[in-house]
Order: sequence, then structure tokens, then C-alpha cells
Amino acid sequence: MFIKSYNSGGYMMKQIEELFNVHYSLLSRLVVRNRKLSVKK
Repeated sequence: MFIKSYNSGGYMMKQIEELFNVHYSLLSRLVVRNRKLSVKK
């Protein structure tokens, strides 16, 4: 859900952090991991 929100371009990481009450570092790791997986496909 975090990744879809970020990838849609409608939300910045800071907004997602506040909206879903997740730590910035967790969100950052998820985004980076998703990018790496997307590149491998």
C-alpha cells in the first residue's frame, strides 16, 4: 500500500509517513527494495 501510494506520484514520502504512521527509514527501505525488484524484471 505504501509503495502504490508513492509510485502513483500523488504522495511524497513525508505525507505517506504521516498518513500511515510509519517511520521514514522503513518507508525508504521499502521504496528502494521495490525499485531494485522492478529493475530485475
